[in-house]
Amino acid sequence: MKSWPKEERSRRWGWIIGFMGASLWILLGSIMLFFKPDPVGALLGLVLYFVILFLVFNWTPWKRPDTAFWKMYLVNVVFILSMLPYFAWRFDWSLVDLKNSGISPVVLISILIPVFILGRKSWNEQVKSKDQG
Repeated sequence: MKSWPKEERSRRWGWIIGFMGASLWILLGSIMLFFKPDPVGALLGLVLYFVILFLVFNWTPWKRPDTAFWKMYLVNVVFILSMLPYFAWRFDWSLVDLKNSGISPVVLISILIPVFILGRKSWNEQVKSKDQG
């Protein structure tokens, strides 16, 4: 395995662990579906969780160094957020339940803040700016 500088390893681990943590609720929701009991929903949720893990490890900025960060981030976030309707359906939540759950547009919009902060910067541009600075 190639040895990367400490700063680059930190950025890589930050990307991986950050998205794994962001998608942890999908794993927990799938486990809860086993106890509902809804084994089909639980298995489908686990499959989708592993699809997200595949994306996190394979749709990474260092494997596509010229692709803008916002594109990388958006792919993962959209897939994670697309699980909200799935769990609402599997847990038989109504729109009233979702409205009272605390999921507000402000929270959902705040998830996209890194898209605006990172802008069009790519992995290569970030590495070059760190080398020059």
